[in-house]
Amino acid sequence: MAILNQESALTIARKLEAEIITRRKAHDLALIYHDGVVVAKFGIRRGRKDLGHDHIMADIFLSPRDARRLASCEISRDEWIELLIEKGYLHGGR
Repeated sequence: MAILNQESALTIARKLEAEIITRRKAHDLALIYHDGVVVAKFGIRRGRKDLGHDHIMADIFLSPRDARRLASCEISRDEWIELLIEKGYLHGGR
């Protein structure tokens, strides 16, 4: 069973204020910006809602547990940014 499904993917995209690009391919692309730069991106499959989206965890630099917490609104966008800074994916400050 997938940890993340289409609904979770869309929730995460909204939570992270992603720009969603609709493409002709089988999935849309969610681009997440911080300070005007794309810091993460992931695909959102269209069609069957039960298809797994577990690739998102690696794409947004989170563990399965933290990805579920983000999808269930236990982690905010600002907290996600702080996690990326702590993990060394982003530099702190503006």
